[in-house]
Amino acid sequence: MECGREFEARHGLNAICSDKCRLDRKNRVRRKDKVRRDCKWCSKEFETTHCKRQFCSGFCKRKYDTKHRQQFVERGKAERRGYKKELPNCCEICGFDRAIEYCHIVEITKGGLTNIDNIIVLCPNHHRLFDRNELTKEEFAGLMKSYNGQKKMTKLAVAGKKRRGK
Repeated sequence: MECGREFEARHGLNAICSDKCRLDRKNRVRRKDKVRRDCKWCSKEFETTHCKRQFCSGFCKRKYDTKHRQQFVERGKAERRGYKKELPNCCEICGFDRAIEYCHIVEITKGGLTNIDNIIVLCPNHHRLFDRNELTKEEFAGLMKSYNGQKKMTKLAVAGKKRRGK
């Protein structure tokens, strides 16, 4: 059937005439097209057949992982410095205090730092809304009002303009 030859099936619904055709079919199914990608670390172009490969070599992957591991260590150090003790113990919008989360005004992936000037305390609902840019104007104004005269206010104002598209 694979090669187009007529044959009589010996074992039930066997659709392949010989071992050679079976192996050809198996290899054809297994074979993938090569894709050209840029290495996430060195930006060098490389070919791969694997859908999730992001690095041209193990060396680049280790370098990338080392750099990002250092960022996580810095974040852990910042949390151990005691910033959480200085922040309020409830959501700064609604006052909910059973579950709180520490929200970064400027995201770490966009260059934000893990320091007290870049962190606000929100409940899980308002944190998700803040991250998705779906806070109402009243909620955002209340957040700005609670930081009147502090460094956070300028960051919130800038973040608000970017979030609302102004």
